[in-house]
Amino acid sequence: MTLVAALEAQLAASGGEGEGVLGYLAELLADGDLMQTELGDTEAAIEEAESDERTAETWLTGAFERFPINTDAFPHSSHVDPRAHAVLATHRLAQRARLYMPSEPRAMQERDEVIPAWRAREGLRFRLYSALVRALGEAMVDGGGVTAAVYVTNCQSMAKELGAIEIAAPQAPPAQTEGTRLSCR
Repeated sequence: MTLVAALEAQLAASGGEGEGVLGYLAELLADGDLMQTELGDTEAAIEEAESDERTAETWLTGAFERFPINTDAFPHSSHVDPRAHAVLATHRLAQRARLYMPSEPRAMQERDEVIPAWRAREGLRFRLYSALVRALGEAMVDGGGVTAAVYVTNCQSMAKELGAIEIAAPQAPPAQTEGTRLSCR
């Protein structure tokens, strides 16, 4: 099970409650062996992050379907539910907290500003953020007491805290050597 899948399972089991989860993530992200499992295949990790970005964009743009225009006063008024605006701001909140959307490091790598391993680590950070805010957003959709203001505040604080967590470099397992031979002449 990947770290993102484990986080999603933990959030589902707790009803979307992310209390204490960032401390848990900090411990896991500091584990070089676990990061080898998550990020050992750099290209696959990058592709997963970019796929998650596309999925997140679809979820975000569906905000107006989940929170439609208030038609009670229509056509005299067309008030968009503030929760829709909150959801649409999710990525902007992350960027303000200095988290990268996976497409941003791609452009940086094309300009030789970053290496693929860094891009993979930042992609994992985005995937974790995305899982956290999706759970929070679903709680807001389901009327779980999460208001638009709480959603925005929590997204900002989670992005800042997650951005401050240092992700360990993957630790490759020791090389296996097949019968090292010494020759004496």
